[in-house]
Amino acid sequence: MDWKDLSRLAGHKPLRFLDITGLDDLEDVSALTGLPDLAEVRFRDNAVLTDCRPLLDMPSLKRVTMTRRMNSKAYFGNPDPVMVGLEARCPVTSATSGL
Repeated sequence: MDWKDLSRLAGHKPLRFLDITGLDDLEDVSALTGLPDLAEVRFRDNAVLTDCRPLLDMPSLKRVTMTRRMNSKAYFGNPDPVMVGLEARCPVTSATSGL
């Protein structure tokens, strides 16, 4: 799919789980902040996504699966600061863990 943002999800407020693996053009996740019940989000293979700061404004998140690129950066000692911030309050799993 050629989604650059997630604004199409705006009307789905009761959404609790979202797997957006494979949205290769995704650049903007700020629309997720309008989903007050979202507890888990999986990114995995989103190659373009670099800014996940809006996730920090989502107290409902209980689990996040980061992109493979973010996981690789963390492995080599350069973790994404947003993922570090999220780890303080919820599990952040790697894209390679299969969860």
